[in-house]
Amino acid sequence: MTQPSYHPDCNPVEQQARQDLLDDLYLRSGRDRKDHPMHASYTGLWQEWTQASPTP
Repeated sequence: MTQPSYHPDCNPVEQQARQDLLDDLYLRSGRDRKDHPMHASYTGLWQEWTQASPTP
């Protein structure tokens, strides 16, 4: 049996879904604009959206 090339506790499909969600929140928050104070940063992005509403 061939071992997966990733850590067995890490599901790449799940990780990609998380990244896709964060990318969507990044765009919705306007962080893609160079004049945004948090431009080019994902720091605090999830907290920003989960505190703003129960479902991002």
